[in-house]
Amino acid sequence: MRVGPVFAQIPILGRRFRTAEYPASGSRETVMKTVNGLVRPRHAAGGGSQSRFLADFSDQDATYVLLFGGQDGWLGSENVADQIPLWRRGETIRMPLTTKSVERDFLIVLALESGS
Repeated sequence: MRVGPVFAQIPILGRRFRTAEYPASGSRETVMKTVNGLVRPRHAAGGGSQSRFLADFSDQDATYVLLFGGQDGWLGSENVADQIPLWRRGETIRMPLTTKSVERDFLIVLALESGS
């Protein structure tokens, strides 16, 4: 799986934007989907699962997410690829949904206010 922004798809010049390559299992018919042609030798996947979302409907705090790459799509950002290590290990990030759990687990509050 090649890692990089959309610019990495540009012929010839795109190589400058690729940040890494990792082995990735899966096929068109698996949960860990990757898009592959009819090839046997080593090749780059044409795409794959970009996000993971798991939810236990019996527990509002048992929701887990992950974005291939990271939370931020800005080139040069510290968050552009910060979730790739988790993706490689098959891990996710717990995202509780109840107010009690959010207040307990997330100690930093970011307040956004209108500029008008």
